[in-house]
Amino acid sequence: MMKRFFKILGYVMFGIFVGTALIVYRFPYDTLAKRIEAESSQRLGCELSIEELGYRFPLSLAFSRMSIESKDLGLAAPIVVNSGQIKAGLLALVSWKLGTGFSGTLFSGEVQGSLVLDSLLGPESYALDFQLQDIDLGELKLSEKIAVLSSLQGSLSGVWQLQGSLRNVMETSGSGKMAINQGSLELAPPGIKGIQLRELEGEGDFALEKRKLDIEQIAFSGRGVKGKAQGRASFENPLDQTRLELEGTIDFTSEAPQLYSLVRESMKQTSFQFVMQGPLQRLEYRLP
Repeated sequence: MMKRFFKILGYVMFGIFVGTALIVYRFPYDTLAKRIEAESSQRLGCELSIEELGYRFPLSLAFSRMSIESKDLGLAAPIVVNSGQIKAGLLALVSWKLGTGFSGTLFSGEVQGSLVLDSLLGPESYALDFQLQDIDLGELKLSEKIAVLSSLQGSLSGVWQLQGSLRNVMETSGSGKMAINQGSLELAPPGIKGIQLRELEGEGDFALEKRKLDIEQIAFSGRGVKGKAQGRASFENPLDQTRLELEGTIDFTSEAPQLYSLVRESMKQTSFQFVMQGPLQRLEYRLP
């Protein structure tokens, strides 16, 4: 009797396995991708494209390429995530929330994190945690209108914790920390034709509250230069109209003799307080 029972149970389990496998195999992933693209365009105001979306064992979706494009981001080229994976967040389901983990390759670096929506049905708000690792700033093509940052190069890493409403993503709030390694930046302060900062290492803490980014503290150093800064940015749409107010100090040292001599001869000093302010499209420098 027991032998017969386990035999029947085996047939049932095999049937469930085969049925599940067929559902997974024949699931219309292309239709799901188009639905995600349409919802993102409607809710977030961006153009999203997903290529080769499919199932990955045991509880994940994978895609070969995801492209995100928005005129308001101030980018000259789309953001592209390659070899991405989206994992189901089972712990969030216990509280009737929708949670996912994600990972992928971004600008030759890595991005990973988690997203939790407040409800399985009709979500209104979200919580997003993500990490960036070794993002190549040289591949981040900024609009020519944001000239002050167009020459920025280096490797960017950081962590962010954000939360907000799905109906208005511009009301997002949160905090984060960013760091740059082996960076370079070309500046043209008043009185100097142009200076190139090289081998920059720096990090900063940030807080975001409804379009206002508080730059709590930035510390940086490089070949022949070191400094610190703090300030705020007020995000506008489009991004090149975002207003930046930044002030700090910068010291040039003889570690970079040519740069040190250029600054000393042009400005008659090598230690400065500085102010950067205005919209990113027309950012102005001032040395008090």
